[in-house]
Formats: sequence, structure tokens, C-alpha cells
Amino acid sequence: MYFDDEERGFRRRAWYDTALVCENGHTINDAVKASPDRSDKFCATCGAAAVGKCGGCGTPIRGDYHVEGVGAPSSFRVPAYCHECGKAYPWTEALIRAAQDLIELSDAEPGEQEKLKQSLPALAGDTPQAQVA
Repeated sequence: MYFDDEERGFRRRAWYDTALVCENGHTINDAVKASPDRSDKFCATCGAAAVGKCGGCGTPIRGDYHVEGVGAPSSFRVPAYCHECGKAYPWTEALIRAAQDLIELSDAEPGEQEKLKQSLPALAGDTPQAQVA
């Protein structure tokens, strides 16, 4: 992928690296291609296995965004959902399950519990419904 650098009058190559994230959502390596030496099989924070692709479609997790000739700190943020198929990553699914368990332990009526559970996917994503949920 290229983008035009109008200020300097030439094109720069730009690309997404691949990220490794543990099953609990901790970043292991946001630049697998550029820095493969930082790729561990398990998370140093919690011990969970590393994930590098979507479990639904197999698309690599988008990591750091590189622009040729430009050095900048990483702007990587762990995604909640796959950019290709929209499936929730394991850490998002675990967050939703934990919230569902908490709702079931609450004193809320069964009808209210069901409404709360239905709002959980909106809470996990950055959507307009998240603020309402």
C-alpha cells in the first residue's frame, strides 16, 4: 500500500504489521514481522497463549502501522473484533462471558438480566450503542 506525501512530492510505502495478543487481551508483540524476536508463545503477564490471527477467518491481527522513512511510536490498540469478518477475539468473548456470569449472580429479575445480557456485545465495541448500554 502506498500513500502520497504531497509535502515532499513522492510516495511512501505503508503497511500493517501483524500483532500477537494473548487470549486475555495483553499485547505480546505489535510488530511480528519487523521484530520477530519479541514474539513469545505465552504471555509474560498472565501466562495465556499467544494469538496472531482470527479464529473465525484466519486473518492476521493488524499490528503496528509502518510508514517507510517515518519513525514513530506504535499506536497499536488491542482490537475487540476482527477487521475482516467481525468475529469477536477470545479476550472480547471472555469479557462478555464474565459480564454474563456477573449478571446471573445479581439480584435483577430474569427479564432484566436478559436485557442486560443482550446489551453486552454493544459494550464490548466502540459503538454509539455502547454509551446507551
